[in-house]
Amino acid sequence: MSKCIVAGKLQNARANLMRSARDHSSEEDRGLLVRAAEELAAGIRRLEFADGLDHIRGIEGAAARAYFGVFGCMIRQDREPFTPKGRSRRPPLDRMNALLSYLYALLLRIARRR
Repeated sequence: MSKCIVAGKLQNARANLMRSARDHSSEEDRGLLVRAAEELAAGIRRLEFADGLDHIRGIEGAAARAYFGVFGCMIRQDREPFTPKGRSRRPPLDRMNALLSYLYALLLRIARRR
């Protein structure tokens, strides 16, 4: 089940990257987004051979680093304030991390209601 959940997450993140790359006007940003999407595709393929939860977590963590490493490239206006400076929690240290923490808290709240 863990493999399926992580595979779904990686597939959705990859789709976001590819959509953003397709619609982007900057060749440099487009290249970075496509390379990150390729890393996520490789992670999806590696999941098939993952032999435990730690291995699955490692694949998910590497994919998250690739995704958030180019997150700023998906933002087209006012990029600087919304480009994460690395993941931070408790407390979030920039606007993007604060927004992510808030949205994750809302999602958790919704999930716990069901």
